[in-house]
Amino acid sequence: MSGETRRSSRKRWFVLLLISLMYFIAYLDRVNMSTAAPVISKEFGFDKITMGAIFSAFVWSYALFQIPGGWLGDRFGPRRVLTGLMAYWSIMTACVAAATGVASFAAIRFLSGIGEAGAFPTATRSMQLWFPRQERGLVQGVSHSASRLGAAIAPPLAVAIIATLGWRWVFYLCGVLALLWSVLWYFAYRNAPEEQASVSRAELAYIRGVDEHGEIKPLPVAHASTLPWAVLLRSPNMWAIMCAYFTYVYCLWIFLSWLPSYLVEFRHFTLIKVGLFASLPLWAGVVGDTVGGLATDWLLAKTSNIKFARRAVAITGMLGCAVFIVPAAMT
Repeated sequence: MSGETRRSSRKRWFVLLLISLMYFIAYLDRVNMSTAAPVISKEFGFDKITMGAIFSAFVWSYALFQIPGGWLGDRFGPRRVLTGLMAYWSIMTACVAAATGVASFAAIRFLSGIGEAGAFPTATRSMQLWFPRQERGLVQGVSHSASRLGAAIAPPLAVAIIATLGWRWVFYLCGVLALLWSVLWYFAYRNAPEEQASVSRAELAYIRGVDEHGEIKPLPVAHASTLPWAVLLRSPNMWAIMCAYFTYVYCLWIFLSWLPSYLVEFRHFTLIKVGLFASLPLWAGVVGDTVGGLATDWLLAKTSNIKFARRAVAITGMLGCAVFIVPAAMT
């Protein structure tokens, strides 16, 4: 990278900061619910099956609306779609505080999942538009680290809020944060660096690359009007990624949803201790996501083999999870 590019390559990092803030807020909400779960269960008399149904309501809608949400991001652009989704989601998050029973808790969490479902695929689309390939491992690592940071901060923060203001304020405050973010995103972000006046020519050349004549390559635009389902379903890479995400997210959601209740009811921890210990796996995730992103980009630069660079880090991480989760359960 030239000295001129290094000096001018700043706007895309502000975009990454905005996306990372969104990831941070989204995971605050996910862990807020699990941290407040013991208090909510006690107040409303919910058993474990009932709380499991409330947790699952969010995840079902989250799964069902991931593809439509990603399509909206492609069709209308990340600026408008993320603004709308986060504003809607902020209202649904605040509405959790108004729930009065199983049906209302489940319904509101289901509606929250709809809003949050499209956020991550649309944010990924934004990163694809704003960053060159050689930095995408890093930006994915940083943004996912922000989500783990939100999840790590949530337990002690939620415990402090519950102890002083009550569990409902956990959702009021998270909703306000999401709403403020949506306003900031709308006014500060543009769908592509070509649309942002503050992006220098040097930075744009670095993001897009240059052709043999020294001209900046144009913004890549997909012209397909229909989703190639047959191509996707026949793709070994797609199935491998889906299987990896299935196993990874299954383990992650145990920590996000059930760890606080487990520590309170089975290990008999106080709520204050739960705030500390429930955050520890997520703090480790902050480190792991960042290091993994840096490692995969470093391997790509060293080997020029994108398959090896992406697979080696993913396989190492998954095997590490398998090795350590068993003794963790038996502690």
